[in-house]
Amino acid sequence: MSVEISFSDGGVGWRLYAEGIVTGDELINEHRRVCAQPDTIKNLRYAIDDFTKVVRLDITQDQLATIVELNIKVAQLTPDLIVAVAASSDAVFGLARMWEVYAEDTQWSINITRTLE
Repeated sequence: MSVEISFSDGGVGWRLYAEGIVTGDELINEHRRVCAQPDTIKNLRYAIDDFTKVVRLDITQDQLATIVELNIKVAQLTPDLIVAVAASSDAVFGLARMWEVYAEDTQWSINITRTLE
């Protein structure tokens, strides 16, 4: 699988790791899997989304909107979430910035960078 979301730090952290060619369907399926765990989600304080190893992100506007809808559901349980997104390639970085605009309704503190360092 080229996308995986796991929990860390006793359940207060979310770590999304993606590599290679990533599709919108993969991202949606992984987000849906995590959204089915509200008792775990409600403990989250931070999220790190690592797209630094992604060579291509194949995602449509509708798929991006679906991910944002799922994020808004998570935000109902985690309104104070701090999110860091790392995306090395220009195309993935641009999509992350687009997501940031769409995800404004989450009220999360979002920071998008080129590296995790």
